[in-house]
Amino acid sequence: MDLAKQAFGCNNFELATDIFDHLLQTHGPNMDWLIGRGDSLARRGSMNEALGDYAHAFRLGEVTPERLNELVNALVASVSKKGGLTSSIQRCQSKLKEQPSDLFSCPICECLLYDPTTLLCGHSLCKDCLHISLEPRTCAKCKVNHSQLVNSNKVPRVNIVLGGLLEKYFPEETTARRRRIEGNKLYAQGKPEDAIMKYTEAIKLVPHDHLALSNRSHVYTGLERYDEALFDAEAVCEIRPDWPKGYYRKGVALKELHRQEAAMVAFLQSLTLDPFSISAKKCLAKVLHNFLSPVQPESIKCLELQRNFARQLRAGAPVSPGLSSISIANLADEVALGFEAINRLLVVEEKEETDNSGSEDGKTTEEGGDEAVKTPFGKTPSLPDNKTNQDKCLKTTPSTPSPPPSEDESPPPAMLGSVQAATRGRKEFSTSELLVMRKRKRCRSLSESMMSPTRSVELKFARLDLIKKIRRVPEEKIDKEDYECSLCFRLFLEPLTTPCGHTFCKLCLNRSLDYSKACPLCKDCLSDYLATRNNTVNELALHLLQEYLGEEYQQREQQHKEEMEAMAKFVSDQSQCEVPIFVCTLAFPTIPCPLHIFEPRYRLMVRQTMDSGARQFGMCLPNPNNPDGHEDMGCMLEIQQVQHLPDGRSVIKTIGGRRFKVLSTGMRDGYNTALVEFIKDVEVTGDEVAIVTALESEVYQQAQRWFTSLPIFHQTRIMAHFGPTPTREAEPLACPQGPSWTWWLLAILPVNKRIQTGIMSMSSLKERLNALQRCLVRITDFQF
Repeated sequence: MDLAKQAFGCNNFELATDIFDHLLQTHGPNMDWLIGRGDSLARRGSMNEALGDYAHAFRLGEVTPERLNELVNALVASVSKKGGLTSSIQRCQSKLKEQPSDLFSCPICECLLYDPTTLLCGHSLCKDCLHISLEPRTCAKCKVNHSQLVNSNKVPRVNIVLGGLLEKYFPEETTARRRRIEGNKLYAQGKPEDAIMKYTEAIKLVPHDHLALSNRSHVYTGLERYDEALFDAEAVCEIRPDWPKGYYRKGVALKELHRQEAAMVAFLQSLTLDPFSISAKKCLAKVLHNFLSPVQPESIKCLELQRNFARQLRAGAPVSPGLSSISIANLADEVALGFEAINRLLVVEEKEETDNSGSEDGKTTEEGGDEAVKTPFGKTPSLPDNKTNQDKCLKTTPSTPSPPPSEDESPPPAMLGSVQAATRGRKEFSTSELLVMRKRKRCRSLSESMMSPTRSVELKFARLDLIKKIRRVPEEKIDKEDYECSLCFRLFLEPLTTPCGHTFCKLCLNRSLDYSKACPLCKDCLSDYLATRNNTVNELALHLLQEYLGEEYQQREQQHKEEMEAMAKFVSDQSQCEVPIFVCTLAFPTIPCPLHIFEPRYRLMVRQTMDSGARQFGMCLPNPNNPDGHEDMGCMLEIQQVQHLPDGRSVIKTIGGRRFKVLSTGMRDGYNTALVEFIKDVEVTGDEVAIVTALESEVYQQAQRWFTSLPIFHQTRIMAHFGPTPTREAEPLACPQGPSWTWWLLAILPVNKRIQTGIMSMSSLKERLNALQRCLVRITDFQF
């Protein structure tokens, strides 16, 4: 037995079957061995033989439904595989994904957003659904991780702007959702009748609310009103045929109505869509348990069936007729036929298909024999002619007596006999004919239910097609004032929603957070939000702006674009332009200059510089005579990398660029600006070329000797801050700003800042080299 379990655990089902066969032949029937062999056969795909072993095990002792878990798993896998349901469901789901999504719907419940809560990724969910989605800590739509919300126990609040807009635009759906939530609370309080009233009110407002129908079906089941529960569950399956819970509700109602075959099909449909549903598996196991349980001795016929049942297991014994009637093909067809709404997505109407295939080139299919009709799930059976079909129906009619079982065959139990009787008269029909019969049966049931006045209102959603309806906002309800930022009092530009539920322009919010970590409206601390630096735009708010206020939003974008272009004019090769000024230290061309940004004005300056695409700003020394001013000479810095810190500060890596001379100063948004004129070296021509070239080589050698004469500690500190000595250019006179090593030398020379500023302002390379040479001579003489 241990060896058989080990083989089964290693998925070696053939070996496990052989071991159980040996045990049964050697020691005789045993309930555990029969169930073990049934599990192995079921996992191998021999479902009918497995059912025979299960039925025999039921005769030997009490078998709990939990012992049929392996049968359930194997049955679901076999039905999906043999019926081709998995690929069809996948095609249906891919087709649904191709359809445009409705941003007003919650990605979890697929109903109108109620108490919309916006995550840091920009997607909005219902407040109640958010608690479900936060269990795996990922957004249900984009799968972005939001574990920081769960760890800090700060779940985002309701989006105030979206909540008011949705209630204004869709009052009926919002009221229906409120009624459904009230019904849930009443049911939790033990008031099912009051809950049904709330669900009914919600359904009258929104007939296609599948969640209200599903909840009412559940309450009906608890009140043992199974017919009404079945009706609501079937409506749910019509509205959401891709939702496994609808089929589960249907199966529960059918099971309580003692329609075991239909319940089995419904649970299989639910498990086809969601193979991991524990509730559906348990219910399917109970249904199978009812099928396989021995008949009770309530009649002479039942006693006779039990006496004639083969109690001794023989090798190669055939399966009983009742068990063989439950074939996987029949179950697969039944499950496929149940997905009627999915069929409408995958195939064209049968009539159109027949007309197109039968009238090609003006010819009919009468001379071509039987015509094949394609079905969405399963094979493409051939349709027999009327005469042949009638003959087969006469031969398989239920009134025809069946031959008595032979000595080697075991009579079926009563429940399994009902399955055989139900399938015996229709197994000769093709799948397409069964589909037509199923539709007619449903139409008859709907016609009968029309006699009830309470059902007349609900019939209109029983034939709904599975189409994602895109909600449209009434144009008369659009008001521009609903989309104004409370900071700049202009139309939202790239709206961001904070965890406290307030929405602002992206620029306005970031500028406010430069000065304070609190929300501008409610003063709630936004340090965690600031640390993420996500800045993802609210998807639904942006959609509303672009869809219903398109012209106004384009004007707002164009205005912002012009402002950014004005800030980035200095990027182009111009002699004069206005640039932002960072008053801090002295920077040099081609030399790295790391900066720690913590002041609010410079946070804004760096962000605007990055947003405009310029990625450059000017650096000047402060003016000792004017605390609010700066020197008239500076250097442009180009931002290479920005590292944001959790508290809003940042460390940026920059490198020096062009030199400039300040013509006039100004202010913008709290930081300094200046009208500057860029400085270029005077071109060296004529006899000066040889002289400057020789001077450049001589000064370079002097600089190398001086640097190597420094202590190792000083050399290491210099290279750690300014980098190693730049290599000499092949053509030093061709560089617009001069050789890069000259700026590196000027940056490390221990001279006054004013002397360095004076040397940097020189536009002649010859004069700059002479000045550097004089500094090297003075420093060398001082050292020695």
